[in-house]
Amino acid sequence: MRINLETERLILRNLVPEDYRAAFRWCGDPDVARYMVYPVYTKAEDVRTWIESLDPDDPDEYDVGIVLKATGELIGGGGIFYRPGSCLLLYRLMRRLLRLLGSLLLHRRLQRCIDGLRECTGS
Repeated sequence: MRINLETERLILRNLVPEDYRAAFRWCGDPDVARYMVYPVYTKAEDVRTWIESLDPDDPDEYDVGIVLKATGELIGGGGIFYRPGSCLLLYRLMRRLLRLLGSLLLHRRLQRCIDGLRECTGS
């Protein structure tokens, strides 16, 4: 499913191949990737290949970019996994932003995006 959800400060949108360099900042960071299901990426081009493999038309599972609205900077990514009656959002961010924003504050902002997704899908 193609997505573009906004809160006061964040935008969730589909990742595009041109995002690969920004995405490599967290996909290639061992501290960020430690809890992810994928290994640490060692080459930015491998991140591009991964992004190109994503299916934005999959209605149940997709990866999105998290953009800081004020600057337009891609600061992280997340996966949204939809099942009837539930929606799971997993996210990863550049390490410097986790310290700056605090994960609880960010979680609240992302929850607003999930609420918007629920309104869009009627679940």
